Amino acid sequence: MVLVERSAEKYLLLNDELAISYRYTGDRWRHDISVLCPDGREITVASDEGADAAGRLTSPALQDLRLEELGNGVFEFQLLGQGNSAIYSAAVRFDGPARRIDFDYCARAAKSGATVCTASRYRICGENLAVEERPPFALALILGQGPAIEFASCGNDAPSKTECRCIDDGTSPLVVIGACAVPETESPKTNIRWRYTLSWRAAAP
Repeated sequence: MVLVERSAEKYLLLNDELAISYRYTGDRWRHDISVLCPDGREITVASDEGADAAGRLTSPALQDLRLEELGNGVFEFQLLGQGNSAIYSAAVRFDGPARRIDFDYCARAAKSGATVCTASRYRICGENLAVEERPPFALALILGQGPAIEFASCGNDAPSKTECRCIDDGTSPLVVIGACAVPETESPKTNIRWRYTLSWRAAAP
């Protein structure tokens, strides 16, 4: 069973193991993933939004959101947005029975010479959490308690391969997953797509 909460500024999908939450903060939707632990829900990763020191977006800017229920415990968020002269769209499908969330992003420059964000970034928030890198296309986040989760890229036979890596910006570890090898400046006719999954397995008894 999936619990659904929705309002003008927050959407939440929650089952008995994991939750994905979208919150409208500032001028865009931000999301986080939390897992159910014996002491309650613990946020494991949160989308890293905003811009870096050079003014480049750290994650796609998404201002419009719609949630559809597809049946049998499956839901899909559909998002659109723009930022820094680029246009972004995303479909995020939550499949509770399969213990899986599919992320499908697309970016396109709105004008020649625009700087396009081609990857999603997540700040690792959980305590007592170990990062197990499985380069170049996956990594796992292992909690002391609660389900383990794994990020894995998809579509790696495409020209813009989706990579998955862990970096540290001096504040906290970050998960970066996307078309990391694609040039940041693109023409308006170029669509850049990156896809990845987040899956989880039940905690050991």
